[in-house]
Amino acid sequence: MERATNAQDGTRIAFDVVGTGEPMLLVHGTGMSSAMWRDEGYVEPLATRHRLILVDLRGHGDSDKPHHEAAYTMDRLCADLVAVLDAVEAERAHLLGYSAGARIGFNLAARDQDRLISLLLGGGTARSQHDEFDEVFFPGSIDVLDTGDTAEFLRRLAEAKGPAVETAAREFLDADPQAMAAWFRASRDAPGLTDEQLAGIVVPTLLFAGSQDAARLRDSRAAQQVMPHARLVEIAGRDHITTLAATHDVVSSVEGFLDELD
Repeated sequence: MERATNAQDGTRIAFDVVGTGEPMLLVHGTGMSSAMWRDEGYVEPLATRHRLILVDLRGHGDSDKPHHEAAYTMDRLCADLVAVLDAVEAERAHLLGYSAGARIGFNLAARDQDRLISLLLGGGTARSQHDEFDEVFFPGSIDVLDTGDTAEFLRRLAEAKGPAVETAAREFLDADPQAMAAWFRASRDAPGLTDEQLAGIVVPTLLFAGSQDAARLRDSRAAQQVMPHARLVEIAGRDHITTLAATHDVVSSVEGFLDELD
C-alpha cells in the first residue's frame, strides 16, 4: 500500500489505487479497513469506470494507530482524506463512504466541499452519536475495548446485534483495541452537524440505508430534507450490518445516480 502523511500531526494513512476514470474515495466503517470493499465485491464493478482510492482510516488497517482520543477528531479524519487526495494528485473526487465513512463524508463536505465531485453515503449520520452510541453497539462497549479483549467485544456485539456481525470478526480481531477505544470515545463525543451546515452542502449527494436500519434511515431522511441536492435510496430488507452485502443494489444505485450527473 502507498502512504500519505497528514501534516497536522504526522499520521501516515495507507491507501491503494485501482482502476481508471474519475477518482473515487472509498471510506470504510468502524473496525474495518479498505479490504471491506474488496470482500463485499465493490472494487471490480466500480474500477471499470473510476480510479478507486481505497483508504485505511487512521486507527485501522495499515494506517498509523494513535492511542489518544484527540487523534481522532473529525478535523484530523477529514485532513487525512485531503492528504490522500493530494498524494494521488486528485483535485476532486467522488466519496463513497459507509457508516463511519459516511459520517466523515458529511463532515468533509461541510469543511472542504471543493474537493468533492459527489457524496455517496450509506448507513451514515451527520448527527451527534453521544446519546445513542451504546444503542449502535452495546452498553459498555468502550469499557470492553479498554480491556484489550476484542474477542469479547465481538461476542457482546453479536449477542446484541445478531450473528450477522460475525462477518466483521476477521478484521476486528486484528484491530488495536487501544486505538479502537480512542476512536470510539472520539466518535461518541464528536458534535454533529447543524441543519444549517447540511444545507450548505451543495455537491450532488446520494444517501442510502437499509430499510431495516431504523436509526440510519431516519437520519438519512432528515439530512435529505435539508440538503439541496440530496436523494435517498432504501435498500430493501437490509439492516446496518447487512446493507453493504447488497452489492448489486448499492452499485446500481451509485452508478445510476452518477450517470445522471454526466
